[in-house]
Amino acid sequence: MHEFVEAFDVLSSRRSSGLFPNPIPLSEIILYDRTFPVSYDTDVFVKCIIMMDSAFLEFVVKDKQSKVQNE
Repeated sequence: MHEFVEAFDVLSSRRSSGLFPNPIPLSEIILYDRTFPVSYDTDVFVKCIIMMDSAFLEFVVKDKQSKVQNE
């Protein structure tokens, strides 16, 4: 699990953002998998990072919405 958290941390810096952060590009996830030794199959690695990213983006949206409602 530590390997996924470490990869997610690195890959998060590769996302673009505007009002809200955008998803990590798939190309960046695949490039990471090819550049750094990952002990999981590419499919598993990519799916896990995408799921982590989706959870992160959902949290960010909910957090910003609650801040706007509390103003």
